Amino acid sequence: VAARKASEKQAKAQADVGREDAALTKAVRYALYGDGTQPRPQRTPEELAEMQRYSKDYSRRMMREELRHQAQLRALIARREAAIAALPPGLQAEARTPPEELPWHELVFPVDMVKPTDTPPIADFEAKVAAAEAEILQEEAQAKRDAEAEKKRKARAERAAAGLEDTST
Repeated sequence: VAARKASEKQAKAQADVGREDAALTKAVRYALYGDGTQPRPQRTPEELAEMQRYSKDYSRRMMREELRHQAQLRALIARREAAIAALPPGLQAEARTPPEELPWHELVFPVDMVKPTDTPPIADFEAKVAAAEAEILQEEAQAKRDAEAEKKRKARAERAAAGLEDTST
């Protein structure tokens, strides 16, 4: 009865997660525990206690690291505030304003600022591109004119073959 209730609970949870997530969960379970024919490893109380001890130790170390990082950030913020407080009153307001909101921000960091590239800039690149585009457009126009002239020539030849047009013109 308990196993059936557990499987019903599991099926409901999987339905909530969605088909893709359920498939992924099933694949992970299979990778971790196999197809269910193999028994799960049984841990002794000593092993479980040791694993719990390691887990708690890891959590403590990570929390210490997080607290140390937060303390560093607080120290940096305190130093920044002390530096702003040391400025003349007229500059303090500007120092507290985010850089994007300053009126001179676009002058110092323009939107179209040249950014570093992997290769050096090509001299007269835009002029070369414009010349190449103009040449392509001229070639396309000439090809269109040639196609129209060929079409007219074929039409004249067909009419002449049919005897409808004087070929002396």
